[in-house]
Amino acid sequence: GQVTTQHSGLTIQQIQTLAQLVTERVNVSDVIETRLSGRTGSIKALVVVKGTVLISTDLTQAHFESVDETSRHVVLVLPEPRVCEATVDHEQTRVFAVSETGLWLVTPSDNATAAAVIDRAYVDAQRFVADAAKQDSLLVRARQHTEEVLGEFLSAERWQLVVKWAE
Repeated sequence: GQVTTQHSGLTIQQIQTLAQLVTERVNVSDVIETRLSGRTGSIKALVVVKGTVLISTDLTQAHFESVDETSRHVVLVLPEPRVCEATVDHEQTRVFAVSETGLWLVTPSDNATAAAVIDRAYVDAQRFVADAAKQDSLLVRARQHTEEVLGEFLSAERWQLVVKWAE
């Protein structure tokens, strides 16, 4: 007898070359308050924060759990989606107000205190944008969108996809 092998055309490299699949883009917007306090008063800054969070699945970590070439059914194991980028839009983010309380109202300012609270507010703004991506609903949507995109990608080659998410 003669043995013939036929390649299915599906390799893990086809999926891994997609690298980072960004499946969620979330625009973040809110007002945050940052306060610096001393013994005789305080200063606060109100900042209108605008930013963007991108959530992606790292497809370079994908691997097949099983491939059935007869039924054209594949089980793909993927890492959980993660935040790949959380950025404050510095053109749209604005200091809305800076105010002082206590004796800080009547003492002459050298602007260093106002600069310090504004600098701290921008650090807080970055943390706020990054924290916005930690909502479970966003990660659920990112998983769903990943499954949809890869399902369409593989169905074009007549493969049925089941995704398992690695812990």
